[in-house]
Amino acid sequence: MGTEGCNAARLLALARLLPEPLQSLPRASALAPSLPHTAPTFSARPAAPLSIPLQASFFHRAVDIARSHKAAQEAAGRRKVAEFRASLSDEADATWPAELVALKAEIATFARSFPVVGFDAAAMRYKV
Repeated sequence: MGTEGCNAARLLALARLLPEPLQSLPRASALAPSLPHTAPTFSARPAAPLSIPLQASFFHRAVDIARSHKAAQEAAGRRKVAEFRASLSDEADATWPAELVALKAEIATFARSFPVVGFDAAAMRYKV
């Protein structure tokens, strides 16, 4: 069955489900003035607006650090991807460049500023 046949079958199924004919339904342009034009609010968001440039700067700094670390690895004669990945293993931050360790701590601090969805500290059974 071609695309036209599928679309016709879907329209036929919709016509059977709807009590009124499709022609009597209002068009989207007629509904547009009645639709809300504000973004929904979520309780899990922080009170302060998100700082998109700050998040973008995290990515930018991470790429710059990775580029400089790659150049240092290549200068030391380690040109393989496996050697680069081994130099940044997750097991020990001691092998990481100091800038990357500082960026990791800064991102962790930024992430902790957001509440955990579904977690209420007041409802904890065992309090510290």
